[in-house]
Amino acid sequence: TAALEHALLLEAERQSARDLELLAKATAALAASLDIELVAATIRELLVPYLADECDLVVVPRGGRAAPVDEASTDDDSAPTVVLLRDRGEVIGRLRLSRRGRPLTAAEVGAAELVSEPASRALAHALAFSEQVRTSATLEHSLLPEAILPVADLEIATRYLPATEGHAAGGDFYDVLQAPGGGAVLVVGDVQGKGVEAATLTSAARHTLRAAALDGAGPGDMLRRLNTALLYGHAERLQAVGEATVRFVTASVVALRPTDTGFTAVVASGGHPPPVLVRSGGGVEQLVVDGPLLGVFDDHCYEERTTELGLSDVLVLYTDGVTEQRQQPVPFDEAQLGRLVRNMLTARQAEAVAQVILDTVVAVSPREVRDDIALVVARVVGPR
Repeated sequence: TAALEHALLLEAERQSARDLELLAKATAALAASLDIELVAATIRELLVPYLADECDLVVVPRGGRAAPVDEASTDDDSAPTVVLLRDRGEVIGRLRLSRRGRPLTAAEVGAAELVSEPASRALAHALAFSEQVRTSATLEHSLLPEAILPVADLEIATRYLPATEGHAAGGDFYDVLQAPGGGAVLVVGDVQGKGVEAATLTSAARHTLRAAALDGAGPGDMLRRLNTALLYGHAERLQAVGEATVRFVTASVVALRPTDTGFTAVVASGGHPPPVLVRSGGGVEQLVVDGPLLGVFDDHCYEERTTELGLSDVLVLYTDGVTEQRQQPVPFDEAQLGRLVRNMLTARQAEAVAQVILDTVVAVSPREVRDDIALVVARVVGPR
């Protein structure tokens, strides 16, 4: 009897050591996992075949209710053992473990329950990260037009690329609108900062400009209305929190009005890089027009500049994520942008121009320092 008790005690100690080793491995392996599929795969690698022949992770939706868990029947060797994963008392997942031909032993179940703690933490972190990415993507999508409606006699292409995957929403935006009475209104802009607060400001800026354009306002008046709205928002925050938090916006607006030979372009700027116009004959112009940052100065009138666009002329609106990219010793700036478009004289369709610009900027920009990129390219293809 004493020998048996000693053997049982040794086996219990060995089992405890194995369990602690498994727990240490699980804690280390799961600590950096932010992908749900990776969490599930890591758990399977840890538990199969050490504790089970099969292991499945079932994620329970947040706010949902876990399905009832049936106790493993002693006379049913195929019944799985279920270990619940919890976060702050809420069931967020279930581990279903099974052995072929027999139920799990009490020691195997105990080891699985030990692993459930780091597994729960890893799953909770992965679910939170997944929700953050999904929210950011949904929010980011809401800051851009759902589709570009066709405009007679114009080819229009747009591109948008956030700084990094999973980057906080906000920052750059663009819009393209059919103008009342014909033609189009093109908009690009940039909001100070990132994250939800910046995204909220981006949405307000784009929709304020859109409402003004659809109301028939010219580019200068569109920017004036946005400036007024931003200053009003600053006053509201001052009243609410007792301190002024000024967040500015930059934007460039071009209204294209059809003529017998192409379009009249009316340009206004609120502290934004100037649009680049590349003529069909190869000439390059920067459509510079003075205008201060939006949301900073009271009662400012935004000047307008007018020029004519003819057949095959190409107009490029962009954010500073395009022209502030650097690969030493040669910068990619407004002049380089104009030359890049000019060199596409034989194939200057708007889509081709937009894609070449985007590809070039990505190629010369180290990913870790690349800014958001927003582009609107318009090419005159009529009247025919």
